[in-house]
Formats: sequence, structure tokens, C-alpha cells
Amino acid sequence: MAVPVQSTSPSTWRTKCVGFFIFAAAVLALALALAWWGFGGGGGASLVAVETLMRGPVQRVLAVSGRTVTEVHSDIVSSVSARVLSVKADEGDMVKADAPLLVLDDTQQQATVRQAMASLDAAVLAQQRAREERDRVVALVERYRRLPWRMHSGRLPQQGLR
Repeated sequence: MAVPVQSTSPSTWRTKCVGFFIFAAAVLALALALAWWGFGGGGGASLVAVETLMRGPVQRVLAVSGRTVTEVHSDIVSSVSARVLSVKADEGDMVKADAPLLVLDDTQQQATVRQAMASLDAAVLAQQRAREERDRVVALVERYRRLPWRMHSGRLPQQGLR
């Protein structure tokens, strides 16, 4: 007796192939999603171990590297350029308001102040000489007006002398 052989029709074969590809695509998408989640792509920040510190003897030393973030950020800027002579506060020290953080070399600024003071002294002397010269000219004009004789009726103007 002969056993009949079932023939696979093309539509059944196509349906099985499409089903296999859909199943393979779903497995691949699930694997990619799990890899993305596991490598930090989704799910937010990585979990880290947290330890609570308490006073007592040191039982182990933990060396870590990382970056800290401050609660308050301050930019310290100087309005002058100068060499730093000494530093009064170190990083992390608590300082009071208006406390000096460092001492600058003020040699250049002192020289500038001395030069400005010398210029001011020279200007004051020049002003004093100008006043003395003005007073001398006014006195000469007044003396000329009081002279009993005048040449050719030349008169000085009555205004504009002072």
C-alpha cells in the first residue's frame, strides 16, 4: 500500500515564513530593548551603593573618583592685575563676609597713586601761579587807571577786568 504524501501549498508555506519573521523581529526588538535598558539608555540614573558614615575607627578605605556639584556657585574676580603675595583661605575653608582671601602686591598701584599725587601738586602750583599773575595784571591796570595823565584819551574798558 502506498502512503499518500501531503503537498504543502504555497500559501501555507508563505504564512509560516511570515509568522517566523514576525516572531524573529519581536525577539530582536525585545533583545534590543533589554540591552538599551541595561546599558543606561532608559530607566534614568544608574543605581549605586550608598553607605552611611558614623564616627569610629576606619575599617576600610574606599577610593572613588567623580565630580561634586556645589549648592552655591561664586565667581571671584579682581578688578586689578597683580601678583599674589599670600593666600589667606584654602579651598573648602569657611570664611566670613568681607574677609580677605588673598593679599596682592600693590607696588604698581602705589606707583600710580604717587604719580597722580605729583600731577595734582603740579596742577595746584600752576593754578596758584596763574592766580598770582592775574592779581599782578589787575593791580597794574588799577594803577594805570589812577595815573593823573592819560595819553590820547585812551581809556580802558570798565568791564571785563575780573
